[in-house]
Amino acid sequence: MALCSVIGEALIIESGRRQSNDQVTRTISTFCAFRKLTFAGMAYLSSVLIMIMPKQQLFLMCSVIPLVVLMSAFFIVENEDCRQLSVKEQWSKLFNFIKKPEIKRPSTFLFISMLVPSAGTALFYFMTEELHFDPELFGRFAAIQAFASLIGVYLYAYIFRECSIRKLYVWTTVFVSICCMLSIVLVKRWNLMLGIPDTAFVITDSSLLQLVGEINSLPIFIMATRLCPPGIESSMYSFLWTAQFLGLDVSTYISSLLTHAFGIGARHFEGLVHLIVFCAVAHVIPIFFVNLLPESIPKTPEDDESDTKPCLQDGG
Repeated sequence: MALCSVIGEALIIESGRRQSNDQVTRTISTFCAFRKLTFAGMAYLSSVLIMIMPKQQLFLMCSVIPLVVLMSAFFIVENEDCRQLSVKEQWSKLFNFIKKPEIKRPSTFLFISMLVPSAGTALFYFMTEELHFDPELFGRFAAIQAFASLIGVYLYAYIFRECSIRKLYVWTTVFVSICCMLSIVLVKRWNLMLGIPDTAFVITDSSLLQLVGEINSLPIFIMATRLCPPGIESSMYSFLWTAQFLGLDVSTYISSLLTHAFGIGARHFEGLVHLIVFCAVAHVIPIFFVNLLPESIPKTPEDDESDTKPCLQDGG
């Protein structure tokens, strides 16, 4: 499925090569919207089915989805390139692309922003062990978060696309830090004193974080789309995802060490509030590296001097 996702992203880049910034933003937003809607439906459906179906039948049913993807591949219309790049040429183009300051600096920033530790795992155990949330409820959370991401996509596409990328990131990061602090209300059970159910509070908090996170990440991917030369579309998106997930992996280890340092266990949550405060403050750290981001997205796609360019223009 990851391979299919990368191919889909490459097709989006190809379709947006001759489009304006507004058109590219709408194209990528539409692609993200369909992906988020699909994820929302599947997340909730999976959480329900796992409670009413035997696991063997559930796996058999899930095996049908790759077959549907296989059949849909025959309906993709592709331009035939008159010259195929060798593996060496593709690697050379990718490295030259990565070395560009317009890509290297935002990619570095993307990696740094992903390094921020999170109290998410500790909060998950708190919700299962202390609040006794069931799988269906977590599926509902995932579905609503996907819808929140969808709203974030369209907010950026229609409201924030003309904003300065740096200013947008600074203000959204401060907002995320404040939202992270709200988890203290849940841990201390203050929400019940205010008459707010646990589920409603968690859904609101997590949805806001998901919405803002989507607004933060879209400008970098749109900018990379504008600068990507022909022939390495899939590799470019794979590189950006690699930078993001590598940062997330390191963040997971940092979060685990912090969870242990604050004495949090499966049934011991005395240090959870301190962990939440630490992680919320840490969310502000990437702001000090915001100069790695450009002020705005480039207006025109990067010119490419390779002899593959006329092939892509003429479709063969």
